[in-house]
Amino acid sequence: MFRKLKSNKGFSLIFAIFMLLVFGIIGSAVITMLTTSTETSTEDLLSSQALFLAETGEEIRIKEALDGNLTDGVKNYKFKDYENFKITVSMKKIADIPTGKKIYSLYSTGKVFHIRRKIFVKFQD
Repeated sequence: MFRKLKSNKGFSLIFAIFMLLVFGIIGSAVITMLTTSTETSTEDLLSSQALFLAETGEEIRIKEALDGNLTDGVKNYKFKDYENFKITVSMKKIADIPTGKKIYSLYSTGKVFHIRRKIFVKFQD
């Protein structure tokens, strides 16, 4: 009723092709995961740098304001050796306090390549 196979030569070829296919799929999956992980790490680094730039712009502008340069408007800061690092700070007087002091709002934006981070601060002189 059943015939016994005399040779396994065909089976070996099919098994080898199947194993190549499995290893190829596993390899592709590993490469995709590593690439995605690297891109995410790069985005995180650039995001942190943009946030630090925004904080730096905030501190620079507040120091300038407290040193007597209390003009409203937008100021841009660029770095000579880092052309893709930019800071934009917008300051505006929002209120006068009866004691003679003023309240200002400040928006600071740090930009590294295509990533931007913003900070909003209120302070008084």
